[in-house]
Parts: sequence; structure tokens; C-alpha cells
Amino acid sequence: MLALPRGLEKKISDLKKIKGKGWDRELEKAIDIMLAESLLLSASPNQERTEEQAIEEASKAVKAYRASRKKGKSV
Repeated sequence: MLALPRGLEKKISDLKKIKGKGWDRELEKAIDIMLAESLLLSASPNQERTEEQAIEEASKAVKAYRASRKKGKSV
């Protein structure tokens, strides 16, 4: 599982304070992009990824992160 970059949770909480329609979707898109970039930059030389593969992996990581956050809140 991919860990979120340091400080991202603080940024997320700051963004949640902002009121307005659609902020959560914009945040999700931003997280997807950051994780995809992180995966592209940290790929091992032996493992070549296309941008689509990195974005798909980032989306899976984001979904897993969101599920873990929801699970933590419901407990």
C-alpha cells in the first residue's frame, strides 16, 4: 500500500474547512494526480510504467486510503 506524502493529511483537513460545492471531488482529483506522479517518479528502473498504469495504481491507493479512513471513523 502506498503511503500518502507527509503533510498531505494536514492539507486535506485544511481543505475540508473550506466550504463550497465540489471541493471533495477536486481534492480527490488532486490526490490521484499527486499519487500518480509519486508512482511515476519512484518506479524502479526494472519496472517501467505508463502514465495510465501509474494513475490506475494511484486510484487504487486512494480508494484503499479512503476505505481505511471511513473504517476508522465508523469505529
